[in-house]
Amino acid sequence: MTSPNYVAPGQFRNLRACMVCSIVQLQTKFLRDGCPNCETFLELANHPDAVQECTSQVYEGLITLADPSASWVARWQRLDGYVPGVYAVKVVGMVSFVDFLWFAGKGGEGEADGLEGMDGERELTTAFGAAVTRRHPAAAGG
Repeated sequence: MTSPNYVAPGQFRNLRACMVCSIVQLQTKFLRDGCPNCETFLELANHPDAVQECTSQVYEGLITLADPSASWVARWQRLDGYVPGVYAVKVVGMVSFVDFLWFAGKGGEGEADGLEGMDGERELTTAFGAAVTRRHPAAAGG
């Protein structure tokens, strides 16, 4: 019987790490199921652009956690409270400033943290005063 998290040796180049929680999965699993820890706000499932923006192929070290709540390694790496799985020790890359503002502004419907949401779009004012519009993936028809 094969584990649902089994990765064939030829598939290692398709592994990606979430830039928020550091879980390592196949790119296809991020596309199909999203991130098991961050899906509520990253919304990676069925959004290839979001997977590219919020995950990285460049990471160092791997930690396998069977029971994150009882593991001192999970506490040390601040992974306690996450789902069991394989995590990167260090992920190279960062979520873009625009995506960060988008995630920070997600909350209830209508206004959220001073950011107005209209028809799946949010206009964000960056620290430099430039307006940036980020279309929510579901509203983009993708």
